[in-house]
Amino acid sequence: MDIGTILKPENGPLRHVNFDRREFVEQGQFKAWRYLVYDAPLTEKQIADDKLRAALTK
Repeated sequence: MDIGTILKPENGPLRHVNFDRREFVEQGQFKAWRYLVYDAPLTEKQIADDKLRAALTK
């Protein structure tokens, strides 16, 4: 992760976690290099523009 590489809307991110290698996330559904936690859902446009993948909702 580097300066300017994560989406920083008004709602976060509250936290980000980087891995040294790709790790399984979302109950093993896919692998990721990192994950971000926001305090409110991002818009579909924000997700698409930054090539993010939304977490599964409970």
